[in-house]
Amino acid sequence: MGIEIIPAAFTDHYAVAMRITVQDTDLQRVRGRWKMESILITDGHLKRRISSEWVKWQNHKRYYPAVTMCWERYVKKHLPILIRKVQYERNKNYKLIENRLY
Repeated sequence: MGIEIIPAAFTDHYAVAMRITVQDTDLQRVRGRWKMESILITDGHLKRRISSEWVKWQNHKRYYPAVTMCWERYVKKHLPILIRKVQYERNKNYKLIENRLY
């Protein structure tokens, strides 16, 4: 273990380098928490995308013995992916508009 403060190249700032030794080998990596942009709740495009996907997701209920199991194993995994895609498209469009304005 140790901490070292070293000058960073091409700047007047310093970098802090820290070395840590972890003894416990049974540590398991968990996925980070994902947060949805709150502005998307009012986005009509997201609502339409979720509505169209919901019809597809409803067809997967027949593969599961209970609705809650379908939600936990299928919909809950696909919903954040869909929202991330919409966020990505939205941010990409904003950047295009911003670049055109400049």
